[in-house]
Order: sequence, then C-alpha cells, then structure tokens
Amino acid sequence: MPGRNFVTVSGRRELARLARDIRALEDGRGINDELRSELADVARPLVLAVRASIRSIPSRGQSARMGRRSLRSKMAAATEYKVRTTRRPGVIVWVNPRRMPPGENNLPGYMDGQPPFHRWRHPVFDRPDKRTTWVQQRPHPYFDRATRGAGRAAERAAERVMDYIADRIEQG
Repeated sequence: MPGRNFVTVSGRRELARLARDIRALEDGRGINDELRSELADVARPLVLAVRASIRSIPSRGQSARMGRRSLRSKMAAATEYKVRTTRRPGVIVWVNPRRMPPGENNLPGYMDGQPPFHRWRHPVFDRPDKRTTWVQQRPHPYFDRATRGAGRAAERAAERVMDYIADRIEQG
C-alpha cells in the first residue's frame, strides 16, 4: 500500500483510557486540547527528521535545471503527522500519498524500497534523440533511517506527556 511508511507512537490502551477519563471531566475539552498539543510537540521532531532524511537522498539536480520541483521536495512537503485521542489513539508520522501530485502517490514507497516497491523503473524524457528510454531506479531508504532512534525517544516523550496529564486529572 502506498504511503505505508509510518511510525506510530502510542501506548494505545493507556492513551485510550486517558482520553476516556479526560472526556468524563468537566474541563475535559481543555485538557484534551493540551494532550493533543503536547503529543504534537512529540511528533514534530520526527517529521523534521524524516524530511531531512528525504532531502539527503542523492540527486543530480535535473528537475531544478528544468524549473520543476524535485521529487525530494514533493515528498518532504507530503510528510506530516496526526494526533488522535479517540478512535485508534496515537501519534502517526508518515509520508501522505494524497499530498503528492497526481500520478506520483506511489513514489514515496518506491523511493523507500519497501515491499512490494523494492524495485522500480521509470521513463526518462527530454532526451536529445527524442526517444523515451526506461531506466531502473535504485531505492534510497529514508524513513527507517530517520525514525529508528527518534521513534524510541518520541515514545518515551509521549509516555511522559500521558503521565503528566494523568497526574493533572488525579489532582483535580
């Protein structure tokens, strides 16, 4: 499935229980907003790490010379996070294929080399002889490299946030 490169930060059961407790409170909306804001603070560094990893993929700079946006810049722009506290609670960081230009929604998966996208080929246009040739593209794994260490740190930060909010609820 395209765009399946994502990292999820959650203690799903604990976060679901915490969100349910928050909704039961009189000031639940304010506390829930604070929880979502704190979890978003956890996700932002992951998004930045993935974007930096995408931009570090080797490039010949042909798109820039032709006045087009590069695939790397499109993928970096499509990298986002979601914070959920209700259905399937957690923090998700991913390259959203719907934010890619039409016809390019599979390219983040191809570039990362995740199965079934581990090999891919594409046409090369604008050749001097006006013939379209096809080339084999080598994947450049970017997602796991960016999130490997940061994902664990984000999970610990999310646990601290949930503990902080739970303590606030218990104190009244």
